[in-house]
Amino acid sequence: MALLLGGYLFAHGTFGTFENAANKEFVSGLGKTILASGIFALLLKTVQFLGVFKEELSKVVYDQKFLANRKDLMEVWENTSKIIFKNKFPKISKRLLKDITENYFPSQNFYYEDLEHFITITFADQNVVEVSYTVNLEIISSAQNEKCVFEFMSAVSFKESEEEIEIPIRTLKIDGVLSFPETTKSITNNTLITKHTIALQGKDSYKIERHEIRRYRLDFDNILYFRAIVLTNNLTVTLDHPDNLSVDFRKCGTIMDFTQHRNTQHVKQFRYNGVIYPQQGYIITLN
Repeated sequence: MALLLGGYLFAHGTFGTFENAANKEFVSGLGKTILASGIFALLLKTVQFLGVFKEELSKVVYDQKFLANRKDLMEVWENTSKIIFKNKFPKISKRLLKDITENYFPSQNFYYEDLEHFITITFADQNVVEVSYTVNLEIISSAQNEKCVFEFMSAVSFKESEEEIEIPIRTLKIDGVLSFPETTKSITNNTLITKHTIALQGKDSYKIERHEIRRYRLDFDNILYFRAIVLTNNLTVTLDHPDNLSVDFRKCGTIMDFTQHRNTQHVKQFRYNGVIYPQQGYIITLN
């Protein structure tokens, strides 16, 4: 309306016939003023509309439901990541992004919460140690109907025969109920590898309690280690050992350091507050 009125007055004041030149100039000037204010208001409304439109469009474009249907998520992820680290290393950027995606992004539908390792070491004989493991954790599933495969393993070295290794006790409880996983054994380079798996389904979370005792020769295997196979949030390791056995605890690939909370003559405790990624963990050397 303002644009029409301003245009009319400006045209009439410019090309119309007036008896008084002052009236002609007044009508023309009034028309220009109204016309300018109308154009300004229109531009302002347009800018406001574009701003709202842009904001709403951004909400849609970056909404999880919209992103889930995109076929170029990896390309979006790569471009976003390049902007985040300012494309500092263009020559290795694809390898870097590939490693992050494949090794640090969750590939399974569950993770471990508050993993606890209680390790007690005693001498069963002059050069034979008895190592007692108690492991507590909670498995957090992404959904009740998703299948979770809980897996754990041990690897112990021997001199001549696997009979040198004794495992007199091994128990597994899931939500307080005694459970029996599938077990497979293999031998590689004089090392007995025992793998246990059990499928879980129907709950959002599962409480795991595991206990195991191993006896073996210290001179053929003086290493205790843990490497995560799924994402693990928080880990506490408590180690009880004889006074005449020295232990060396070191992180293995974790982003941050473990913090030591106990350090007595025979008890050590280490904590990791954060996410441990697959193939990361710790290593303990016994001497």
